[in-house]
Amino acid sequence: MMDALMLGFKDLFKNKRLFFIFEACLLMVCVIIMSVSFALIWELDQRSIDRTSSEAYTVIPTSNDMTSNSQLISKVNPLLNKGGRSFFHSEYLTSQMGLTTVIVIDSSLNDLLYSDEEMNQTSYAKIFTKADLDQTLMTIDFPEPTTFGSTDVSRFDERIFDSFFDDEVIIVLLHTNELGKWMESTYGSEIFDLVDNVQFTASDKQNGLVAAFEAIFDDSFLTLQPSSYQNDELRFILLYVFPTIAFVIAALLVALTIMYISLLKKLYREYTIHLISGATLKAIYARNSVFIIILIAFCLLGVSVLNGFELNDIFGIISVILLLIFFTFELLLYVVLKKRNISITLKGVD
Repeated sequence: MMDALMLGFKDLFKNKRLFFIFEACLLMVCVIIMSVSFALIWELDQRSIDRTSSEAYTVIPTSNDMTSNSQLISKVNPLLNKGGRSFFHSEYLTSQMGLTTVIVIDSSLNDLLYSDEEMNQTSYAKIFTKADLDQTLMTIDFPEPTTFGSTDVSRFDERIFDSFFDDEVIIVLLHTNELGKWMESTYGSEIFDLVDNVQFTASDKQNGLVAAFEAIFDDSFLTLQPSSYQNDELRFILLYVFPTIAFVIAALLVALTIMYISLLKKLYREYTIHLISGATLKAIYARNSVFIIILIAFCLLGVSVLNGFELNDIFGIISVILLLIFFTFELLLYVVLKKRNISITLKGVD
């Protein structure tokens, strides 16, 4: 068996140019599958995360007259204290802290982030960040009482915090009555952000919050359009991206199969000599498997690097596909050997 393995390595080095072509094609297939799988898994996760969300909006400015901006903020403030969730990026606090600062208003986070004593306060705010801001916070005059909450952001609801980075500062408002003081109300850019990121649940809709929220923006400089982005994105992936990618993958796999059969035919004479020398079909399989196993092992290593060495769904999908390719190539070897009828040749020799 060791002789068969050594001959397998010899075959690999003898056909190293073909090996690199195989590796490049196989990696290309894996990278394509990884990209499509990531996109599909992300979209499905988003649909699962937002399955309780009844409304989200795209903001369309319809006028340059933003004089009603302050009035809009004052009406949105008490409504978001009752339900819904949203956030916006504060330009003023970002410039003061030197880090991107996000203001969050989300009544469902209150029980998670605030103690009973804090919940009894009229208004309150907590800062959550992994950055070291102890000295910086002392120099900033916040609109409402604000304390440092934690550097642990793992408790945050991913439905709203999944796009934030570690170096961002997150300020969560509790029962705020001064939302307008946290926002820049002259130009209206921050209310665009606030409305664009707002989400309401089905229960919020039943309680009339969605209708009340939409009514606030009637005859204003903003028009709210219900967002169906995620459904459109998933539909596009399934109807257009998947068929195209499937065709490309099929073409690459067919090319790999043709090249592999060509390689087997090229090695057929050496396999025959090996068998005549007393080797078994098992030894031939072992000899051929060296090429395939190293090919797939290098491909799996490349995939692991690209995937950050994480054992996730994408890695599992690629592993299964590579395993199927391995068994397919072994089956092709069996078919070629049987078609060439080497075993009968050996009986004739004996």
